[in-house]
Amino acid sequence: NFKWAYDLATHPKVLDAVEIVLGPNLLLWASSVFAKQAHDPGFISWHQDGTYWGLDSGKVTTAWIGLTESSVDNGCMRVVAGSQAMAIQPHRETFAEDNLLSRGQEIAVDVSEEEATNVVLAPGQMSLHHVNIVHGSNANTSDKKRIGFAARYITPSVKNNDYHQPVV
Repeated sequence: NFKWAYDLATHPKVLDAVEIVLGPNLLLWASSVFAKQAHDPGFISWHQDGTYWGLDSGKVTTAWIGLTESSVDNGCMRVVAGSQAMAIQPHRETFAEDNLLSRGQEIAVDVSEEEATNVVLAPGQMSLHHVNIVHGSNANTSDKKRIGFAARYITPSVKNNDYHQPVV
């Protein structure tokens, strides 16, 4: 039973925040749970979600909600502030060991670690991120698990164009 996920994704405080970004007419498009066990070497390479989702618009946002603490030590999400204003950049498939993305997708441009902002969250806190923002996460080097719930919202004007950015 996934009623808890629906209840969380449609919680008034979550929807109020998403409405500030997208307006009041929303659709819950998808959701995922991202879990890293203690000492999990899994990481997520720098990427832009919009590269792979096949949507024709930037009227998309993800609410990433901490179900547990999300810290630097346990592999919190990291973002490159301001990168949401960039167009979708070329990506490559690396199939890198321990990359938690299905094909090891990563942005094919250099990302400076100094540009990264750690998104540290307590359980119950959330961040919103745009479909074009460059983001990723490091391995969990701590003794604690890190679990987050991502709810993805779109407006009714967003269409699936089945287009995926060519991979280099």
